[in-house]
Amino acid sequence: MTISYKIVQMMGGDIQVESEYGKDSRFIIDLPLRYGQDMPDEVIGIDGLEVLVIDDDKTACQNTCSFLREIGIESSWVCSGKDALLKVRQRNIDHKDYFAVIIDLKMPGMDGIETTREIRRIVGDDIPIIILSAYDIEEYEEEARKAKANDFITKPLYKTKLLQVLKRFLSKEALEISSSQFRLTEDDYTGKRLLLVEDNELNREIAVEIIGSTGIAIDTAINGLEAVNMVSNSPEGYYQLILMDIQMPVMDGYEATRHIRLLPHTDVAGLPIIAMTANAFSEDVTNALKVGMNHHLAKPIDIGALMGILAKYLQ
Repeated sequence: MTISYKIVQMMGGDIQVESEYGKDSRFIIDLPLRYGQDMPDEVIGIDGLEVLVIDDDKTACQNTCSFLREIGIESSWVCSGKDALLKVRQRNIDHKDYFAVIIDLKMPGMDGIETTREIRRIVGDDIPIIILSAYDIEEYEEEARKAKANDFITKPLYKTKLLQVLKRFLSKEALEISSSQFRLTEDDYTGKRLLLVEDNELNREIAVEIIGSTGIAIDTAINGLEAVNMVSNSPEGYYQLILMDIQMPVMDGYEATRHIRLLPHTDVAGLPIIAMTANAFSEDVTNALKVGMNHHLAKPIDIGALMGILAKYLQ
């Protein structure tokens, strides 16, 4: 709620809460909006491409289709593997195969992997099939690969993540995004790369969505040890900034920073490392600076402060 409130404030709006003990709460968002310009022709319906979305959750289907529409890709949806096969088979008969298929992993009756296997029998190997799951995909990855799924996306689904996956299957010309896409800053960090180290999946998703609006490329790590290995195995100058959570399993942010500063890379001494932690006491700030961090951001992250950090170290 804090993050949402700050974003709404930045957009000139306000959030009001009406709540009564023992009853429901109501959140009212007052947000000034204006009509946007029409999307350019080259974005709408990219070359007539269409994606089929399969999920037993109707709302999830509609949300995914909404993201696809914003990207500029047409879509349709069904809520079962059985209905999906009917659509895929008919399109194949009409020689109008879908550009790609996005399938939820867990569905009653015919699940995502079984549906993938049956779709492959109809259309062959040319159509990208993407598995969407709220579960840890590692448990199902081998079986999904055997069924010839091409890629995986974890829920909650964000437009940025969806676009990143679709980029692997779209031509460069098809990836033009509407200039009306919401941005939190006018600064453009395209061509730069950041490493986000955060063990909480939801926090990672939110941060990627917010920071991604600046155009910067983002890699993620789920603990300090993974971050150290990623920096160690990358070419010098590969990362221009690291956002480092402090409290993490395996290796915390303090220890990870110490290891990164000791790597044999010539650029690590000057590589900006920013601490992110819910602990905002002066001693926490001091501890971050002692291990070689450059700055400290308290959680929940203040969007304005975050954009200020990016401007300070990336411009």
